[in-house]
Amino acid sequence: MASTNLIFFVPGCYGTFIEWALNFVKGSTTTFPFKKTGSSHEFKGNMLYPPGRLFEYVDNNETNEFARTHPNLFDHLGKDSGYLQEDIKYLQPHFDNIVSLTLDERSILWVDNNILDKCFINDQELEYTESYGLKREDQLALQSRDPVTKINHFLERETRRINPVFTKENLQGWNKDSIFDFDHWELRELLSLYWFCISDQSINEWKTFQPTVNHPIFTLEPLRELDTFMTTVLEICKHFDITALDDRLKNLEKIYLFWRDMQIHMDKDKLCEQIVTSVLMNEHCDWSKQKLSIIDEAWIQKQLREQGHEIKCYNLNVFPTNSKELRDATK
Repeated sequence: MASTNLIFFVPGCYGTFIEWALNFVKGSTTTFPFKKTGSSHEFKGNMLYPPGRLFEYVDNNETNEFARTHPNLFDHLGKDSGYLQEDIKYLQPHFDNIVSLTLDERSILWVDNNILDKCFINDQELEYTESYGLKREDQLALQSRDPVTKINHFLERETRRINPVFTKENLQGWNKDSIFDFDHWELRELLSLYWFCISDQSINEWKTFQPTVNHPIFTLEPLRELDTFMTTVLEICKHFDITALDDRLKNLEKIYLFWRDMQIHMDKDKLCEQIVTSVLMNEHCDWSKQKLSIIDEAWIQKQLREQGHEIKCYNLNVFPTNSKELRDATK
């Protein structure tokens, strides 16, 4: 067994930040981990990913106090169910303690936008992941900093999954041969129909998984407020049997406020819910000072459609910025 406390986390769910915080409160690091995007990717820590790196770690009986990895260790293109059970069956015999971080219905846009804005691999990192068996063509999304380009590559990769929610045949509904040929309004419409099926699958998989294991599973909700964030850090420390230094905990409280200000997508789910409600209830809402991503726009379009309000989206490449404009753009 590897003498390691493992953070098993969905991408975009702050596994790197939590590993850094654990190192910080026990006195192992004083360096801030933050990039300008708000990610903690300046901190390298002990990332056991791609899966080949995790298998190597186990096979070589390496040890480290903390490590982190992502789900779906045995199928990089992603099964839609059962993969968490397969992962944990392998992980439990090899790691001392495990905690999981995942999303739920309240943080879909928060996590998706995190991935689009924060996840990027440079050439050196690409060579590293290739050396552990990940194909370059399966990582095209992470090689771009442009959110729309990332989405296009994610969708293209989705078509090659075992049970895809989006197929190449779906493109014909827009008379397109390639996802890269879509205008903004067309891509938004497509995303509103298919994209969120992916997060729904993930959320349902975790709901099925949670009652079958006895290790802690945290959603992102506790990270929204200082008190619940600190409680979560202490709970993980207790589970991992590590001692948090009092002075470091006090400093972490101050760092949290700085970190939270950098999480520009933390409240996106609430904002988009408010926008939908304002249209349905004929209330005033202005979001012109908020920068909505195409994912946010697509979620709003999906929610309005489910309430019987279809956006007249043909050539609507610039999304409305207040409830009156959006209400006028629906039928």
